[in-house]
Amino acid sequence: RALLADWDHTLWQVNELLEGDAHPRFVLASGEGATFAARLVQSGAFKARAFALVGGGDAPADPGEPTPSPAPGAERPPVLLLAAPESEKVNQLDKRLSGAGLPHVRCARAGAAPLSTADVEVALRFFQRGAAFTCDGAAPAPPKVEKPRAKR
Repeated sequence: RALLADWDHTLWQVNELLEGDAHPRFVLASGEGATFAARLVQSGAFKARAFALVGGGDAPADPGEPTPSPAPGAERPPVLLLAAPESEKVNQLDKRLSGAGLPHVRCARAGAAPLSTADVEVALRFFQRGAAFTCDGAAPAPPKVEKPRAKR
């Protein structure tokens, strides 16, 4: 909690220095940082517009630590899980996010290498598109609308 309070103070200072209204927050985290960010998503302890988690996963709570509860529906940011398909920790996190009804998409990446330029580019596309994001980078197809047939 002390760490989050420090972040809030720093973000308040940044918003004061920048002109205009409050600026959106996006979180890109990798490895153990992604595991920590996953806890923030599940608990709603850090307000961000979206989270991109690269190569991290679910971690069991420490003994005596309260179990995170999801934020209210209106405050649930979308989450990008970017990991190797065989990552068991990410499989567990995927199931936990689904069970909590948190919006997320999972995309494959090669191996357990450190954060790459390609990972950052995927995260930035995700942050820009939000719910319209697809892993292959294409915009989702618009829903088909059948035109009424002319009567003969």
